Amino acid sequence: MKPYKKDYLVEKNHAASVIGSGDLEVLATPALIGFAENACKDMVLELLSADETTVGIFIQIEHLKASRIGATVKVEAELLKHEKRRFDFQVKVYEKKTLIASGTHQRVAVNRQRFLEKL
Repeated sequence: MKPYKKDYLVEKNHAASVIGSGDLEVLATPALIGFAENACKDMVLELLSADETTVGIFIQIEHLKASRIGATVKVEAELLKHEKRRFDFQVKVYEKKTLIASGTHQRVAVNRQRFLEKL
């Protein structure tokens, strides 16, 4: 599977000062993680049945550089391994050509209904 790329606009609601992870109006690490997870989720949709989705079980991200509100960041996700229900990804996040974050992420496929019934 070829790498998947998805752009995200950094909006005020993604700011560290709004999310509470910091005091500055810059892209919050939790929002960046959300972008990375969303791209990985979308990347493998075609490998799932209609009653399945994936849930994140692990993420390790190094947030290297701040981004302003109004910036566009691009997540590049690469599927490193797909074994049974588990998906392992390498993720990199860029603002223009500058690498602002990188790391790994794992997701597992679940049946939507059964997953929610267990809560």
